[in-house]
Amino acid sequence: MKSVITKLLNAVQYRSREFRAYKRAIVRKSSSPNPKFVLLSGGRRGSLLLIDLINSHPNIYCDGEMFHLNYVKKLVFPTLYLKGLITRRLKDGYGFKLSLRHLELQQLNPKAYLTGLHNHG
Repeated sequence: MKSVITKLLNAVQYRSREFRAYKRAIVRKSSSPNPKFVLLSGGRRGSLLLIDLINSHPNIYCDGEMFHLNYVKKLVFPTLYLKGLITRRLKDGYGFKLSLRHLELQQLNPKAYLTGLHNHG
């Protein structure tokens, strides 16, 4: 019974993060940072070290795996979720790590999703 309660609390926490990101994306009218970047990486490739190095710069922020907490479930609005993550950081540059496997688990076409991100800045 305890594991069921733990799983339920974790699911609520993950959805809460998702909906807070949606709220930020809709409510905040801040300009988004420039430049933006995506780190495409698989597991065990040293990307966490690279993220730590990037985050040591005072004007750039790099999130970890954007869909990591959500690979068990599908995001309702993945692009709006990303916009909400971007608006919480007031830095000159913003990026995030992305795993192609997580895009597939989100049922997103990797090429189409990345092209869409590029086209929308």
